Amino acid sequence: MFNLFRGFVFLWLSCIGIVQVADTGWLVSPQNDHARIRVQAEREQNRILALLTVELQPGWKTYWRSPGEGGVAPKITWPAGVTDDWHWPVPSRFDISGMTTQGYHDKVIIPITLDGAAGDALDGTLTLSTCSNVCLLTDYKLHLDFNQPVDEGFSHAFERAMQAIPATSGVSADLSAWLSDDKLIITGTTQGQWDKPGIYFDPLEGDILPGEPTLKADGNQLRVTVPVTDEWGDKPTSLQGKALSFVLTNGDKAQQTVMTVGATPAEPSAAGVSEGTGKMVLFALLGGLILNLMPCVLPVMGMKLNSVLHAGSDKRMIRLRFLATSAGILVSFMLLAAMVTALKLTGASLGWGIQFQNPWFIGLMVAVTFLFALNLFGAFEMLLPSAAAGRLATAGGTGLAGSFCEGIFATLLATPCSAPFLGTAVAFALGAPLHSLWLIFLMLGVGMSLPWLFVALVPKTAMLLPKPGRWMNGLKIILGLMMLASSLWLVTLLSPHLGEAVSQSVMLVLIVVAIALLAMTGQKTSPLFWCVVIALSAFGGYQLRGLLTSPPVTNTASVAQAIPWQPLSEDAIQGALAQGKRVFVDISADWCVTCKVNEHRVLNQPDVIAALSQPDVVALRGDWSKPSAFIAEFLEKRNRYAIPFNEVYGPGFPEGEMLSPLLDKDTLIATLNNAKG
Repeated sequence: MFNLFRGFVFLWLSCIGIVQVADTGWLVSPQNDHARIRVQAEREQNRILALLTVELQPGWKTYWRSPGEGGVAPKITWPAGVTDDWHWPVPSRFDISGMTTQGYHDKVIIPITLDGAAGDALDGTLTLSTCSNVCLLTDYKLHLDFNQPVDEGFSHAFERAMQAIPATSGVSADLSAWLSDDKLIITGTTQGQWDKPGIYFDPLEGDILPGEPTLKADGNQLRVTVPVTDEWGDKPTSLQGKALSFVLTNGDKAQQTVMTVGATPAEPSAAGVSEGTGKMVLFALLGGLILNLMPCVLPVMGMKLNSVLHAGSDKRMIRLRFLATSAGILVSFMLLAAMVTALKLTGASLGWGIQFQNPWFIGLMVAVTFLFALNLFGAFEMLLPSAAAGRLATAGGTGLAGSFCEGIFATLLATPCSAPFLGTAVAFALGAPLHSLWLIFLMLGVGMSLPWLFVALVPKTAMLLPKPGRWMNGLKIILGLMMLASSLWLVTLLSPHLGEAVSQSVMLVLIVVAIALLAMTGQKTSPLFWCVVIALSAFGGYQLRGLLTSPPVTNTASVAQAIPWQPLSEDAIQGALAQGKRVFVDISADWCVTCKVNEHRVLNQPDVIAALSQPDVVALRGDWSKPSAFIAEFLEKRNRYAIPFNEVYGPGFPEGEMLSPLLDKDTLIATLNNAKG
């Protein structure tokens, strides 16, 4: 029995050597009966975990680590050699007589970690500032005796208190900050909606003091405006490059953020019609105008010119047809705005041209463009009953309803293009409040309609075209070839969904049908006709050869493969940055015309390949040809919704440097070099 008791005592002595606890109990100062405090602690090997609990009477408050424009943060003075690390819960904001302070009321529990303490006891002094109509600065003498009985609930209480400490992520991943006049502007987005957001600042680097912030939330967009002054109360000349630390909250989530203030916003997300929105309106007009020059839309423009030739000198008819086409474009962009609004309200993925990820939509566009081509070849009457042929012929450009349909058709063909200015405007629109979104889409439609509206307002410009004659038959075949080329290009977009062999088979069938219908028309005596037949036959033979044998590897393909592309992921970016490497991100799709231009004009150039193949460069590529939740989320975090998307990371650009949608070789290489830091 004695041996058993001796073993129990030995085990108890061993345990208290591993875990020792202390508790000051509730302390109240005679000079301050509005507050009481308690410190509990537990020694774990070489450190001490402590909980400071402060309870305040109603109407009284104490302060956060950054009190704001007044007040003193709580502090404990320990013996020499002892250091502490405070973990601060999310505070509240108090505004009294025009002064903004940050702190706590009622009750707060603050976890503290101590290092360097030795022995079975530890003494310290807590200095606590509490305020109501008056402020009191109170000292509490602390004595921690680690020979007290173990409190089994302490570990759970400490863990629960640490769960209330803001994490370093979880609220917003794309925060931006810059100085505008005498105000600090912070913007960011969140997953879902903002729910009563809050923000609490530490002093900015250089003794810059933030005032009371104004927060404006619209959907997933947040804009924070904070007046700032220097230590003399004057406007700061610049904040660029200064460190900025704050806690951002969204509902019951909190995030501690440390970032650098930038020069100006790359894409300001303003709520309402602001200077940024006005700039995006101009970009939308220019982007919509440029769409008319893209190869996606040129065939439709050619069809409209053909209809003008048929109209002859009838100014009224020319005006009405071009107005109808403009109306079709504007209505289409309004329908796109309505569709995007519905997607935003349901929380679905957004993106410019994402309908081309749907094989059914692509198939419909293949059929429509092919029928338009046949109409221009003069083959409708061979294909359909006379009534249906008449309607489809009208859709080719000989009636007001047909002109309206041409506007819709041109808009649908334009959506895979992210032209210069267009990508910036669309990115702003898809991330902006709904009224700004509708305004941007309206301006996109107006921009694309400008050439058509100009002819409608000044019909004399259409009279500059040559008079109708036999040459029009050749023009119709050329326009039909342009439309047929669009149809065949659309077929290639089916490859990711149906496979390369099926896509080539569909293309071969379309070519054979086109040749057969051409041979049945009455244009057999035209030299241009025979050139078209021979060209289509040669292209069809090439496709047939590709089906029967493995497709040849072209020089372009081999050059493209010279870039050591790796799959895109956030982990790959962070991993490369941790190793001090540079990162080039490229997101493209088979249906993105501008992506193909970038690939052939920039990415396939020897200088760029050499730059992206350096040992300290990681090239990451994402393919958005098919729906991808990851890519949609990746773009949304960066406030982008259109492709092509290119970004450079490195020691010089840890937050990433975005490039223009239309790549430039010199700019890309220069940005890569600057990313070295």
